[in-house]
Amino acid sequence: MLKQKTLPVLIWLLVLFAGGCAQRESDVGDAAIPVIPGGTEGRTEIYATRSAEWDTDFSTGRGQYLQIGQAAGYTAVSALRFEPSSILPDSYAIDTARIRFRVDRVFPNPEEAPDLRMLIRKITEPWDEDSLVEGVLPNRASYPVIDTLLLPTDASTDTANIPTAYWMVPDSVLNQWITDDSTNYGILLEPENSGMIVGVQSAEGATNYAVQLELLGTQFPESLDYAATDWGDTLFAMDDAYQAVDSSVAIPGRLRVAQGAYRRALMYFPLDGVAANPLRTVVRAWLHVFVDPQAANSLTYTGSNFVYKDGTLQDTLWFADPDSAKLDLIASSSTVFEADNIELAFEVTNSLAGMVGQPWSNSGFAIEATQESDVLSRQYFYAHDSEVDSLRPRLEIWWVEP
Repeated sequence: MLKQKTLPVLIWLLVLFAGGCAQRESDVGDAAIPVIPGGTEGRTEIYATRSAEWDTDFSTGRGQYLQIGQAAGYTAVSALRFEPSSILPDSYAIDTARIRFRVDRVFPNPEEAPDLRMLIRKITEPWDEDSLVEGVLPNRASYPVIDTLLLPTDASTDTANIPTAYWMVPDSVLNQWITDDSTNYGILLEPENSGMIVGVQSAEGATNYAVQLELLGTQFPESLDYAATDWGDTLFAMDDAYQAVDSSVAIPGRLRVAQGAYRRALMYFPLDGVAANPLRTVVRAWLHVFVDPQAANSLTYTGSNFVYKDGTLQDTLWFADPDSAKLDLIASSSTVFEADNIELAFEVTNSLAGMVGQPWSNSGFAIEATQESDVLSRQYFYAHDSEVDSLRPRLEIWWVEP
C-alpha cells in the first residue's frame, strides 16, 4: 500500500509525463518523420566534395526568343532565313518587302539601355536552326554588310506602342531569296554598339511579337479578262536562331549556371555514411545551393527557373565520356529564382532514396536553367571549394532505421 505522502508525487509525475507526450506530439506536426516502432531516427548533412561547370552543345533554334546585343559578358547574334517563294501567287509584282522587328525585352537595364544599332549581313554559307551552336558560322565577320537598322529600346507595357522597326529588303536580296533557293542562306543580325541585349520573338514564340517578312504587291489573273488585284501576305522565318558567346570570367570557388550558353553546375556528394546500414531508409532530403549575387557578370531575370537533375553522368568520374552529361537526365524539381534570392532549396527525397539504395548509381546532381535556350542569363553559385564553408552545396537528409 502506498504511503499517503508519495501518492501526490506519483500523480504529479504522471501529469508531467502526459504533458510531455502531448507536447512532443504537437511539436512533430505534419512534418513528422514516420519512425517505426522501436526504430531510431537521424539527420545527416553532407557537403559536396566535388563540383564542376559543364557546357552543353545544343542549338538555340527551338527557343521562343532571338537575341541581338552585347552586354554583361555576352555577345549575341541572330540568323534568319525566309522562303518567300512558298507563299507567292503564280503571277505577281511585289511593291514592298519588309521585315518587322517588335522588341519584346531589353536587358540587363531597360531603363538605361541605348537604342541598338544593328548590322544586317548577308550569310554566305549553309546553316539551319537545329545545328546553330557556338562555333557554327565561323566566317561571319567576313559576311558582307547589307544595311544597318536602329532597334528602339523604349520597352512599353502598352501593347499599342510596342517598340517596332522595319527593314526594307532590297530588291536584289529579295530576288535571290525567290529565284535561287540553293544560295538563300538568309541574313545575320549583330550589334554595332554595346550596353544592351534586345530580345525579339522567334517563329516559335508569340505571333504578335515574332519577326516576320511582310510582302505587298499585285497579283495577276491567268485570264486577261480579269483585272489585277492587290495582294499581300506575311511569312515567319523557315530557320531562326541566335548564337551567344559567353566571355564571362570563371571565379575560383564558384559555379556558373547560364542559359543561352548552356552552362550547368555539377555536384557530387558521398553517401557512404548514410548507406552504411542497408536497412536505413531516407524519408526526406533537401539539396541546398547558395547564390553569390555580388559576383561580376551576374545576369539575373526575375522569374527565371532552375531545376535539379539526378543521374547527371553515367561515369562517376565525370567527363570520362564527353557525351555522358547529356544522358539519363531526370527533371525532378524546379524552383523560381528571384533577384534577391540567396539560397535555392530542392526537395530531392526520391532521388536520394534511390541513390542510397543503389550506391553505384550516385553520379551527382546537376543544376540548370529550365528553359536553356530562351533568355540569356547567368548566375554564380558557391562551389564545393568555396572559401565560405557554410555556403558550399550540401544535402540535408532525414532517415530512419530499425
